[in-house]
Amino acid sequence: KLFKVYPVFTTILIVVMLVGWLCHVDVKLLVKTAGLMYYSCTYLSAEMMMTYGERVSPEQWKKFTKANRWRLVGFGLPLWALLEFLPVLFVLLLQLSNGASVKLLSDLSAARRRAQ
Repeated sequence: KLFKVYPVFTTILIVVMLVGWLCHVDVKLLVKTAGLMYYSCTYLSAEMMMTYGERVSPEQWKKFTKANRWRLVGFGLPLWALLEFLPVLFVLLLQLSNGASVKLLSDLSAARRRAQ
């Protein structure tokens, strides 16, 4: 049931637990890091696209984020890595990240139109 509700987080959690078990690392620390990574990726991506989210209805925004969950996490992963390891560089590249989010949004819209 957890996988149906949060498939990305559940996948990350399973991978982290396997890595912790295989490498004999503190699983509690890995789970904490995985949770922070997931929520940072998700919320950073959603925040970058909030101008689009404000223009559509809440139902459409929820449907969009649910349909593109994996892409949003993939987009947010480099942002999380920059924020975690090089926060100064993250701040310097923030405007570039905003531009990249617009490009991602246009690609997702074009892919949706082609699919219909």
